[in-house]
Amino acid sequence: MAANREATTSTGSTIDNIINQNLVGGRTAGAQGLQQVASEQATIGTSEMGQALQALGLSADAVKSIMGNATDSRTTSYDINANTQEQWGQLIGSLMMAGGK
Repeated sequence: MAANREATTSTGSTIDNIINQNLVGGRTAGAQGLQQVASEQATIGTSEMGQALQALGLSADAVKSIMGNATDSRTTSYDINANTQEQWGQLIGSLMMAGGK
């Protein structure tokens, strides 16, 4: 009887491990696919924006400047967000340390 229970538990554990491995692998692949799609959409959007600006009669230099500002602002925004999160983390850590005294 105990041998049957152990075999059932072992089999169930093996099945659970197989399911969990496939779920994790599927999520990873899905996230990579989303990242690739987002990158492609950004490239298409950038190209379309450049074409629209040129259609308005702006010079190539003006288009390049506008597009550079638009893409650089994303990096600047990310940096500001990361710095703010770090500062909040430091503040919370300081408050926790002060509260423990």
